[in-house]
Amino acid sequence: MKKLCGFLFCVCCACGLFCQTAGKIEVSKIRIYCDEAAYLWTSDGIERIDEGSAEVVLKVETILTFLSIKPGFYGTEKEILKHCYDSERRMTDSGYFYESTIMVVPPKKNLTERTLVLTLSSGYLMRYSGGNAWGMYGAVGLGGERQSLYGYAGYNKNGFRYMYSHFAGSPLSFGGSLFYYGPGEYSGKCDTEKKANRFSGSVILQGALTPDLTIGIEPVVDGFGFSFSGYFSLQPFFTKKKYISFGSESELGIDVRGFWYPVVEVVKAETSGYFRFGITPKVTVAVKGSLGVSPFDLPGPTTFDLYYTEDRTIRSGYSFNDLSFSNFAFASAELRYDFFEYRIPPMFDVGMQVFAFTDIARSPHSLMEMGDLVHLGKGSLEVFDAYGIGLRILFNNPVFAYFTLSYGINHHGDGRFLFCGTAGY
Repeated sequence: MKKLCGFLFCVCCACGLFCQTAGKIEVSKIRIYCDEAAYLWTSDGIERIDEGSAEVVLKVETILTFLSIKPGFYGTEKEILKHCYDSERRMTDSGYFYESTIMVVPPKKNLTERTLVLTLSSGYLMRYSGGNAWGMYGAVGLGGERQSLYGYAGYNKNGFRYMYSHFAGSPLSFGGSLFYYGPGEYSGKCDTEKKANRFSGSVILQGALTPDLTIGIEPVVDGFGFSFSGYFSLQPFFTKKKYISFGSESELGIDVRGFWYPVVEVVKAETSGYFRFGITPKVTVAVKGSLGVSPFDLPGPTTFDLYYTEDRTIRSGYSFNDLSFSNFAFASAELRYDFFEYRIPPMFDVGMQVFAFTDIARSPHSLMEMGDLVHLGKGSLEVFDAYGIGLRILFNNPVFAYFTLSYGINHHGDGRFLFCGTAGY
């Protein structure tokens, strides 16, 4: 009887183990082909398997930072395909690669193992962009790693921005920026002549918990100048992106950021989320929502700016003071149609997109005028809106230069024209 019970116990354990592992397979190795170089990645490490004479634009350690799957990964066929899809999108969207494909190779002997074959071609690593009276020139992939340096010059914006992502193949990143907003007025930083000729600087330290999940902190000094010390803030943040396999290049993301101003002793926080769904390869619906909160009446430049914050703006004829808030809720939607595309592979890819948009924000409105806090309808909610159309000129991978023009009006009939360097949320 004891032997029978022991036998039945072993059978039950074996059945449970089989049910738990049924359908599970293992990624045993990954072959990587980038331009003329070839590598083999196994659980024992990575080695170059070509002759070694081909010139390498990007280090193999840089390539690995874009992958969310590695040798030894154990999961279902569906899970492996999802990680492959995410990695392909991530590499192509980065602009470091002109194209990327990952194939799952069927097994020859062991039915529970798979080999992945990753094929890449290095992208164009120069970057160009611009905005209202300024231009940008930069480069990524410096030293074969995820380093980028951008320079800005123009009538109202001058400076640089540097970022070293995944330092030495690790999940850590750091960087910084310094900008001079002048000598002309910059609509993103000033609304009067008194606010021109200001500086803004920051450093950033962040870590990637996954390829699409980042946390970090950014100390910022904003608005300092020749006669003004500016506002210092510490800004912890969290970002998450998720690629969606249904639709045409659909995705969603969230960004949470806190602000602590120790000198003026105020805090605030903001969270934003977006969802972009490709109905067809040419028609896209995009929506975005943002919420900003603070227990304080925020002074001057510490307020939330919905006048000229790219991809979070009321695009109609309000003034800067109208759209400066201590608390706000914001929503926006766009219907986009890509009506023109012209390619000369691999160096030139330009598209044109028309879009209709609507923006709306609500806030218990307060602002600073001449150093005094003025409350407008405190305790009640004001509504700010915009309805309009726009045009985007999109120099896509590998150039990544974007120009957006839009015109919108509000329910008062007041309109505003905007020009900025963004591809939209």
